Amino acid sequence: MCGICGIISTNNKAEAFGTAVKAMADCMRHRGPDDEGLFCDTHIAFGHRRLSILDVSAKGHQPMADNEGQLRITFNGEIYNFGEIKKQLAGKYAFTSGTDTETILAAYREWGTDCVKKFRGMFAFALYDSERQVVVLARDHFGQKPLYYHFDGTNLFFSSEINALAKALPSKPDIDRQAVLLYLLHNYRHIPDPHTIYSGISKLPPASLMVFDIASGKMEIVRYWRPDFKKDSQRTEAEWLEEYRALAKECVGLTTVSDVPIGILLSGGVDSSTIAALLPRTGMESFALGCRSDDPELLRARQVAGLFKTTHHEFILAAPKFSEMEELIGALGEPLNLLAAIFSRHIAKAARERGIKVLIGGNGADEMFYGYDGSNRLLLASGLLKIFGPGSKIVNGLKPGLYRKKAKDVLGRLAVPEFAAGLRAFDAGNIIEGYAREANSPWFIEKSYYAGLMSENQHSVTIIGDLTGMMHSVEIRTPFLDPKMFEFAARLPVKYKVGSLFDKSRNKYLMRKAMEGLLPNEIVWGKKMGFGYTFSLAELIRTTWQEQARRHIFDVCLPELGFFDREEVERLWQEHQEKRKNHSAILWGIATLGIWYRRSYAQ
Repeated sequence: MCGICGIISTNNKAEAFGTAVKAMADCMRHRGPDDEGLFCDTHIAFGHRRLSILDVSAKGHQPMADNEGQLRITFNGEIYNFGEIKKQLAGKYAFTSGTDTETILAAYREWGTDCVKKFRGMFAFALYDSERQVVVLARDHFGQKPLYYHFDGTNLFFSSEINALAKALPSKPDIDRQAVLLYLLHNYRHIPDPHTIYSGISKLPPASLMVFDIASGKMEIVRYWRPDFKKDSQRTEAEWLEEYRALAKECVGLTTVSDVPIGILLSGGVDSSTIAALLPRTGMESFALGCRSDDPELLRARQVAGLFKTTHHEFILAAPKFSEMEELIGALGEPLNLLAAIFSRHIAKAARERGIKVLIGGNGADEMFYGYDGSNRLLLASGLLKIFGPGSKIVNGLKPGLYRKKAKDVLGRLAVPEFAAGLRAFDAGNIIEGYAREANSPWFIEKSYYAGLMSENQHSVTIIGDLTGMMHSVEIRTPFLDPKMFEFAARLPVKYKVGSLFDKSRNKYLMRKAMEGLLPNEIVWGKKMGFGYTFSLAELIRTTWQEQARRHIFDVCLPELGFFDREEVERLWQEHQEKRKNHSAILWGIATLGIWYRRSYAQ
């Protein structure tokens, strides 16, 4: 896990950007406190901050060149299967280090940009091919590692963090109004790819790579991976269980490859407990967070820790602080509406204080195996297919329609005319609809969950891990976010993911069933809770966070951005404070825009 940045020049002036790139890297020291690197020539200026995890020697210094000097890379993340790839290339490339970074260089020499199709892990990198005079930017299958970029017509800027990139630009970019609208809609609690809060700065989407031709200044962005939802209906439950157990053990094992100490995040649920049960090594440290000492989540985590003999640490968070959300949003550089980030950050901080550089967690399992409470309703909605047919626009448009309806409501009631005028033609459901159509499944529930994983739930699946871990120089790994695991889940018949229309404990049926005998039944079939389940955002805005939320809404966001109608926002605020209605989602969205403006934009 590291921080990467750089500037690519189409007019042979990259060497002049060395100071700017170093300043970008210095902004991300928290991402890599162990080493720093800078490489400049006429075409590229690459910067790097290193968190040493594999081959912690100087051989892992970046930016790194291949052994012929043709390629140069700055890389953030981990390629979990680098050992397997290295064996494939052993007779074709003379390796000089034990790093996964060098394996990327060797893989590119052998397979070109197709090398990314062979990687299992989390990654974002920029690779300069001096022979072809191109730079390749790539991001992992699920977008676990962030990658922002800006092209001004002459120079291409990129960075792991938007704060560093924005500061490198000659002038402050404008706020992207489409991004603001998307942020306030339905289940988005972040700004979805490819948008960012700034006009002219984009995120490279998950499972995508960009090839930038230096001579022409042309860029091409392509998707390198799409899962196939075609089902294998002939297999028995026993066969599916056997394959899942083997694959889960393999994925967990891959994420434990490290030359530094590793810990595990234990929530007491079946996802993290599965990881604990399948760990190939003993004596790991585990970390759990609760709201009080008799918190059921803590008790279950303690039970699992005892069963697998981890060195267990418990922490109590009596109440989340408003200032912690301010710090998180300031670090991300974009608005974020997610209380769980506070809890994740506390554990990352505690782990780092105990010398742990790597944590393994269970994110992604709910999206792959349908663990959320709404799964039963989605399965019922999928019954529409029996009436309207698999190609029905009604089915494909259910979730996108919610975004379009919400956008119409926001623009019609909440936004001032000047803000709404330029957005009425904007299709707020386009991103979700694109992913829904991409999932070649007749089941609406599969389309919905896939769109959630790749876009809608990015705040809780990928953003939270990178943000909170990197604030404290900790790498958070997620075994379930593996392309082979998702491909397995996509082939798996829906009945093995949602085992009942009414019993929510039967959600994630197969992965629960597979752990019978390895975990206690109360863990296997227990109710999903998660970190911070006792805290209510609606009540926080009415009580301990009331004054600060009000200030960021009415004294910062409304006057400074000028996007929203004060009278309408005051009406929503009053109804919420009097408990006539729960407007916490939209009010907190506006408040976090105010936090972002004060912490990032106004700086």
